[in-house]
Amino acid sequence: MKNKTLKCGDFLFKQGQVSTEMFYIEKGKVAILCKDSKDQNVPVTTVEAGNFIGEFAFFDQLERTASVMALEEVSLKVIDQSHIDEFGANARFVIRKLIEKMKSMNQQIAETEEERRLRERMKRAA
Repeated sequence: MKNKTLKCGDFLFKQGQVSTEMFYIEKGKVAILCKDSKDQNVPVTTVEAGNFIGEFAFFDQLERTASVMALEEVSLKVIDQSHIDEFGANARFVIRKLIEKMKSMNQQIAETEEERRLRERMKRAA
């Protein structure tokens, strides 16, 4: 696997780019940013060392749904298609199923968060 280093403020990738790699964060922290209605990058969350990023678009072979920016010096392992192919077709199937499960869980979390915000708005309005 290749290594990659980012300095604070560097973008790893930007929303809308085609996916060819995913990454494992060895050291540091990144911000996940999404475009708002004014086309401005808005922080959504942070991801720290010990986590993968970019896996959804990589396995689905879609455009990136968010941008990733280093919040400090970041060391990454770069995983491309050749690394996945080495694992074989069965591993790819298992990985796809895990990704589907994570997407479902993320959707449930987002829906729960939206419900919480709605309840808070209703309390304030009352």
